[in-house]
Amino acid sequence: MPKDDPNFRALEMDMQDRKKKREEDTKKANAQKEKGNKAMAEGDYQKAIEHYTFALDYIKDNKTIYTNRALAYIKLKKYSKAIKDCDKVLDYIECFEKFNEVPDLAYKAYSRKALAHKERKEYKEALAAIDAGLKLLPK
Repeated sequence: MPKDDPNFRALEMDMQDRKKKREEDTKKANAQKEKGNKAMAEGDYQKAIEHYTFALDYIKDNKTIYTNRALAYIKLKKYSKAIKDCDKVLDYIECFEKFNEVPDLAYKAYSRKALAHKERKEYKEALAAIDAGLKLLPK
């Protein structure tokens, strides 16, 4: 690309600005995630959900935050919301990665999804989720 092309310079500046914003948003999201983790450790699951939700406002594709929030939802018996968070993680992995690239995270999503289904007495769905997780981490 020609260095003196003003359109190219504008595009380059835009890319740099987006990268800088993404880095700032990641820092903010990680700070909220840590607050959520602390709230989980203290047993304040509602506060944890709030922090995880704030974190996701900054970085919508952070799969770990979704699985953390799913666990907090399970603790508060909000099983439908936990299942939705787990499904979002699994959808991200299916679309943008391969399950064998992140088997631990996928297993965590499947196991939390299975737990939520079990608590809803949806045993067939729980078994399907656990089976899918065990295919990733058979040991």
